[in-house]
Amino acid sequence: MPNTTARPTVRLVLLTALVAGLAAPAWAQPAAPSAGPLTVADWSRQVWTTPVGRDAASLADTLARIPVDSADATLIGHVRSSVDSFHSTIKVREESRAQRTAELVKSLDEAITRAGAESDPSKAALAISEALKAAVEMVMISADRHAVLEQPRVRSLVEQARRTAQAGEDRGDWLIANELLVRLHGLFEEQGTYKGDTERLNRRLALLRLYVPERLWTLRNARQTAAGEKPLPPYNPIADSYQDKLKSIDRTLVMQSIARYSRHVDQPSLGRLLVGALDAVETLVTTRDLTAVFPGLGNAEALAKFRAFVESARAQLSVPGAASDFGTMDSLLARLSELNGQTIAVPDQAILHEFGNGAMAALDEFTSVIWPDELSRFDRITQGRFPGVGIRIEYDELFNIRVLTPLEGRPADRAGVKPGDVIKKVDGRSIFGATLDQAVDMITGPVNTPVTLTMERAPAEGQAQELDFTIVRAQIDVPSAQGWRRIGPAEDAWDWFIDPVARVGYVRLNGFSEKTDAELGRALSQMQDEGLNAMILDLRHNPGGLLDQAVRIVGRFIGRGVVVMMQNSGGKLGDPQSATGRATITDLPVAVLVNEGSASASEIVSGALQHYAAQNSLPVRIVGQRTFGKGSVQNVYALAGGAAKLKLTTQYYALPSGRIIHRRPGDRTWGVEPDVRVDMLPQQIADSLTLRRNADVWHDPAAPKPAKDAGPAEPSDLLAKGLDPQLHAALVLVQSQTVGKATGQATTRMP
Repeated sequence: MPNTTARPTVRLVLLTALVAGLAAPAWAQPAAPSAGPLTVADWSRQVWTTPVGRDAASLADTLARIPVDSADATLIGHVRSSVDSFHSTIKVREESRAQRTAELVKSLDEAITRAGAESDPSKAALAISEALKAAVEMVMISADRHAVLEQPRVRSLVEQARRTAQAGEDRGDWLIANELLVRLHGLFEEQGTYKGDTERLNRRLALLRLYVPERLWTLRNARQTAAGEKPLPPYNPIADSYQDKLKSIDRTLVMQSIARYSRHVDQPSLGRLLVGALDAVETLVTTRDLTAVFPGLGNAEALAKFRAFVESARAQLSVPGAASDFGTMDSLLARLSELNGQTIAVPDQAILHEFGNGAMAALDEFTSVIWPDELSRFDRITQGRFPGVGIRIEYDELFNIRVLTPLEGRPADRAGVKPGDVIKKVDGRSIFGATLDQAVDMITGPVNTPVTLTMERAPAEGQAQELDFTIVRAQIDVPSAQGWRRIGPAEDAWDWFIDPVARVGYVRLNGFSEKTDAELGRALSQMQDEGLNAMILDLRHNPGGLLDQAVRIVGRFIGRGVVVMMQNSGGKLGDPQSATGRATITDLPVAVLVNEGSASASEIVSGALQHYAAQNSLPVRIVGQRTFGKGSVQNVYALAGGAAKLKLTTQYYALPSGRIIHRRPGDRTWGVEPDVRVDMLPQQIADSLTLRRNADVWHDPAAPKPAKDAGPAEPSDLLAKGLDPQLHAALVLVQSQTVGKATGQATTRMP
């Protein structure tokens, strides 16, 4: 592929259009002043075009001007009803916002009062945490974040929480210290005030999880009971041997990973990595709970000697202009190992593990070593497939691990596993108290190998029974395209129409795996065969995935053109990734839904579509909230002959305009800003996700239901109950365009 930027390519396309004498599409033109009454076509055009950057209230005002028109009374009446419903949704949101704000102010004040009256430091800290939680939500739902932070009660709370977090860390209560700092970070996330503190505490908790997981369980259980909640299930030591996880780590592996640093997009100094590595080692040796497995950490004199060396080495490396090379690193690792053996006697693998983690963390949050014990899980995530039995699992209210749903046609489904079955044992070993990750690790395994799951099933009547299912593992593909309403047990059995009257389709992409474009293609083909007039593409909560799939999906809209470029070290743009096929979605109005959970490949898709829409070549609008801002490219390198991998940030994604979407430290702008901004309250987000998840589970109408079963969840409640204002805004936006088309004066059709 030629090493050119996107700008000349885009310019060539536009010049060609001008030479050919093509007019700009009708839908891109502002509505001309009308001497007579507003027509449906005029209204449709106004809804679509004015102005970019508006919010839900502005959209609602424009929608309210829908005229009376007898050209298609049925469709216009239908859309008018939908517009009225959207107004109700916005009203519900604003009433809920006002009510919730009052509740939060009251909760914050009450929690501060409790904290002041509490003599137990742990319970006082929990009360402060509750107050912080209320403050964070106040900021989230407020139209003026700064005003909330400047309230005297909030400023006083922040200082009290900062002191309490420090006291918690000093006494080794890592969990409450982390909880407080995470919430402080939530208040000042844009400024990054508490970012370093949260990273340090997260690292301490990760150390507990790896080396002394029972201690972490104890802290969590104490926090639960102090808060008056149910104790955790008994501790289960499944898969908790740190020796097994670290046995393949050696100095060569760590040096191989750090040696790739020069390929990082920001071109850091090696000294920066080594300082980060030493910071992580110091966090390791100062996490007092680790004395249970590393007794040498309890020797104050030995620990002081080791820490003195770490501090001295860090100071030398931190001097401006200090030279460092691989000889420096080799010497540093050798001296650390020697001094460790002479003093605290922590296993070398543990020192090396943290040294490597700290060095990578000094680069950016997305660069990391994929250690040998993490490799299989990493491969499952990136490939969108894994060897297993084909079930989705979750915790129930008692922390049992139960089957949410078996995937249709997969081994567990064929063996007779049912939704609601509780997994009691895996190959005869109790799974009670295990984490979901531990359960996944136990259930998955090599293809064509058997695993026996012991299930507890509660029948409609009588006592629960235990059933054993011996299932042969197979390669499991995880579908990424889902529709509006589940109509059968097959993973692609969806009703794709959110509005069957106006023929508005709906597709959710929950990731970008190897088959995402093909799955979207099948859904589009089916909808187009059934008279598709407009579509909603939902990319909310989509963490991204494979770049080539993002490029292909944009190609379905634009046919040919640059989708994304790469910014390399030095700020140079190159390596354009272009769509080269034929557009299958041409003149259909499309609303693309995004939010803060839309990252990476989903930002590339939404950003590229927004770019081409701004060039008057696509009837696409982006609806929702600003995206996450994860626009960096990670290359994966094999280490130690494939026993481990390095995920290293080597480039930044740039949209066809040349704009970087990645959020870098200190940035004020990032990601993709929607054309129509629609916020959702935290409770709306939680309720809508729960309803959507429940609605996605297939319920066989012929199967008997327990008496307490109220029936399957209904996705239309997302709109009818005002749970999802973003979805509702996207729907009325594209519905307004189907009316224009029905009148014979299409407003979004390309020439």
